[in-house]
Amino acid sequence: MLFVSPDYISEESDAWDGCDPRGGRDNKRDHVRTYDKERSLSLTEFFGERAAKAYGIAAKKGFAENSKDFNCPEPDAEEYDLKSWNITHVRGAWRPAASLDMFMGECAFSQPTDLELPKSVTGESSKTALWQKISAALPHISGFYFFPFGDFALILVSPKNAEYHLYAYSIKDSVLGKRLAEIPWNNYNSHRIVMTQWCSGKYVTKWTDIITKIKERPLPDPVMQIGMKPAAMQ
Repeated sequence: MLFVSPDYISEESDAWDGCDPRGGRDNKRDHVRTYDKERSLSLTEFFGERAAKAYGIAAKKGFAENSKDFNCPEPDAEEYDLKSWNITHVRGAWRPAASLDMFMGECAFSQPTDLELPKSVTGESSKTALWQKISAALPHISGFYFFPFGDFALILVSPKNAEYHLYAYSIKDSVLGKRLAEIPWNNYNSHRIVMTQWCSGKYVTKWTDIITKIKERPLPDPVMQIGMKPAAMQ
């Protein structure tokens, strides 16, 4: 799971099938959908004609980056699948990323586009404009997530290669305040942060209804019974 909002979910599946001299034989597939349907949504449904151009630019950037480590064939623009994308968090904003997964193993890659998803999709406003201010106050940051009301933030810091720290900070007027805690984080084994929403806005009513129903029908208390034998032993 790469992204979650009240209406949309971004998922990545990975099927592995042994190894060969080239390396891994895993097949990845990224897609975005609504909760009530399995149909993969095309990037054009959100950005219209801009989608294909942004996808192509991201594909070229991603291939250039991937080529630094792997000798892979360059993707053919005619094979771009605009239903193959995911939602990723980059410099304070949720962005669609082109997922070139027609290849196998290390040749598949994902690259963020220069588009920003609207609040109607993500449930929160972009904080890209704050990147320079936050990064100046706390060097080596690789990402930050503001809480819905802007009073707290999660900030991921990478001071050294393969070293990561996730901090919680208080925020006032978009300025970093006190560091409240450090959350254990391993960038290779930890799950991604997929959302920063807690029953805000119009969803307060929905969450209230759910909690109310739970209170009206609480789970039964545990009951201890002594001297009972398993049915197989009777």
